[in-house]
Amino acid sequence: MHLSKAILIFLLSSTKFLFGVSMALTTNFSILFALSLTIGGGVFGVVFYLFGFRLLAKFIERETRNIKVKFNGWRRFMIKLKQKGGLFGIALLTPLILSIPIGVALSISLGSTKRRILIFHITSVVFWSLLIFTVKYSLGFDVTETLK
Repeated sequence: MHLSKAILIFLLSSTKFLFGVSMALTTNFSILFALSLTIGGGVFGVVFYLFGFRLLAKFIERETRNIKVKFNGWRRFMIKLKQKGGLFGIALLTPLILSIPIGVALSISLGSTKRRILIFHITSVVFWSLLIFTVKYSLGFDVTETLK
């Protein structure tokens, strides 16, 4: 039973990071084990989607050259984030607001190198994990209840 929870936390952290952290905070795992699951899942997600999207982007670019794009509020937000925040802004918001696949895809679309994308996104995952766990366990404030 504990193994299935650990795998679920890891996989949730690799796609929608905040859900994985929320689940890790509600289990009875040790702090270090839960923290390592969320960080490990987030790092795995960044690496997996970075290399997977690079291959997928080549195929999509070739197949969707003449498709018109409709703009809505979410697309405008993404464009502003890319223009004003750049790679740093995207990486900082990826674990909390965006999901890891969307954040990595936006970073790739900026034309950044794999190395820079990895450094920024992994740093962001580690930062948010440490911050949320520190606030929860040292101050006793449940961040996940506030973010729901």
